[in-house]
Amino acid sequence: MHFGIRRKLIGMLVLVGLLPMALSLMAILGIGARDRINTIQDAYVELASACAHAISFQLEAEVRRLNFAATLPEVVRFIQKHNNIRSPAVATAQIPPASTRSATAGGSHESISVLVNNPIARRIRLITADKLGLYHVLVINRHGMVIASDVKPAVLDVRKKWWWKIADSGISGTCVIGSVFSDPITGLPSIPIIVPVVHPGSGVLVGFILETVNVTALTYELRLYLPQSQAVAQVYDQKLNSPVFILGNAKQARIGRQRYIALHGGNRSGWIGDLLAGCLIGDATVKFNRMTEIINQPSVVPQWCIILSQSSQNILAPILRQAEMVALAGGLLILGLFALGYVISKREIIYPILRLREATSAVGRGELNIRLLSQDQEDVMFRSDELGELARDFDEMTRRLAANVRQFEQAAKAKQRFMDLAAHELRSPISHIMTTTQLILRQLGSVGIVRPAPGDTANASFGEIYKSVDSILKNSRRLSKIVTDLLKLVQEDVFTTKPRRDSFDLRKVILDICDQQSGFITARKQRLELVLPDVIPTMWGDSDKIGDILSNLLSNAIRFSPDGAVVRVMVNVLVGGQIELIVEDSGSGMPDEVMAGPFQPFQTGADTMQHHSGDAGEEGSRGLGLGLAIVRRFVELHEGQIFIRPLPAGTQVKVILPLNLDADTPAALTATPATSPS
Repeated sequence: MHFGIRRKLIGMLVLVGLLPMALSLMAILGIGARDRINTIQDAYVELASACAHAISFQLEAEVRRLNFAATLPEVVRFIQKHNNIRSPAVATAQIPPASTRSATAGGSHESISVLVNNPIARRIRLITADKLGLYHVLVINRHGMVIASDVKPAVLDVRKKWWWKIADSGISGTCVIGSVFSDPITGLPSIPIIVPVVHPGSGVLVGFILETVNVTALTYELRLYLPQSQAVAQVYDQKLNSPVFILGNAKQARIGRQRYIALHGGNRSGWIGDLLAGCLIGDATVKFNRMTEIINQPSVVPQWCIILSQSSQNILAPILRQAEMVALAGGLLILGLFALGYVISKREIIYPILRLREATSAVGRGELNIRLLSQDQEDVMFRSDELGELARDFDEMTRRLAANVRQFEQAAKAKQRFMDLAAHELRSPISHIMTTTQLILRQLGSVGIVRPAPGDTANASFGEIYKSVDSILKNSRRLSKIVTDLLKLVQEDVFTTKPRRDSFDLRKVILDICDQQSGFITARKQRLELVLPDVIPTMWGDSDKIGDILSNLLSNAIRFSPDGAVVRVMVNVLVGGQIELIVEDSGSGMPDEVMAGPFQPFQTGADTMQHHSGDAGEEGSRGLGLGLAIVRRFVELHEGQIFIRPLPAGTQVKVILPLNLDADTPAALTATPATSPS
């Protein structure tokens, strides 16, 4: 895609303006995001630690209160009195000091009433009265039977509960803070706290006090620490791999748990990892460190942690707003600077360049009197800068070009006079040779010496004389035409004549050229290998120029091959209506400087002023270096191609020509490659 100077300047101005702003925005976003994420994460860690401490303190306070109740003598005596109850039916039958009705196996209304109306039940009801129904207490005897409750109990036998086996272990029992379960009384998620009741004298386990704490009670403590925070808070049970409760969006909480597991699994990638994960978390473990001080029995506590999580998008919202403000201000500033820079560049760069372009086009049209700078006053468009220096250099160039053109015109006139003189001087001896040979042929005919018939051995010697003189006449005619074309090549560097288009027998042309060169091959004791196909189609083109192509190539091969060498001429019919002519010599090959441009006129690899054409019997004689230039031009006129490549011993020239030259198609004028792939 082509871009003009205006688009390039606009692109440069945009790049210069947008790149710093983009880098600034990246710095603001990167550094700001890092600092904000690190700051918020540190704050979340401290906040999570405070929440964990609050929850542990709250549950430990409940354990302390229950343990205090478990040490009361009346509670111990009450449980001991009812430790003989082993089933709900027995329990309802033995408890009634105030009821005379018998209890049923399932527990009648009157028997349940006894559980919530005994002295211990009334006392524990005073304890849970101010807890908004979030705390419920049961007193359980040694056999797992409920013997007192602050409210109507949902079950009377707790021996099938998972925590019973843990609490009912050892001589004095175990204090248990359990995992979340669905409270059968309220149907809400709750946490069981079981404190063993021990006889103060013997230290033997008497029974238990069970308190179910609704998880909503724990959220009150967390809400006190999260009044302004947008974080999602959750208590996560590491052992069960599930949340205890969640404050906030459940989806964000799930992402926070995944990030917590990834971080504690060793995948710590810093603030960039938090940004890519889309979630920032702060966590702290809930530690029950004062359980030993509160209760002098073994204890089992849950493995909880507090996770505070927030979406990276919410965290970066202030940074993004700040970046938007910077981008808006920077964009307005860049727009103003861009407009100013465009006006300045248009006046100081674009207009002078356009002026230079117009002047260059004028010079291309031949207007060499064009000048950019006035001689008597300073040009307002070009100043004392690089463009001004370029304008001065341009004016100096046009002045020198004008002077050189005048010199070239004078030299061209002298050249034309020389060419006219040379043409006359060259054509005169050629015309004399042609006239003389024609006269000799007539005189030979008058004395009875004519071209011998095939098989006539008696007049073979006279026939050779006639054949030689006839060959001189033919080559003189060709030489006259070559001189005409050569003068045009030297004068104009191109041929203006178009090839003649007619059908001819290519085999006959090849055989005639080889026959003409046979005398030179015999004189050099060389051997000509001619390889022709059985059938050569009729060719359409200029037979004389095709003959000149082969004649030049064959004479060069003879000239540059040593005595006794082999010269090869091969003809192949190619697919697609093309003919291939190959001429190979056995010489030392072309010099490197000639191979670099073998088709250039006067390219011989030596000083053309010291040339000597000699004849075919003189090995390595050099001419003016016009043979291959003429060959290439004739090949181009026939819309063909020519290739030259070195051989291990010698040089190969390959010419590819179309068999049918379209009369309506102009001759190809493009240069052909100098070498061909093997």
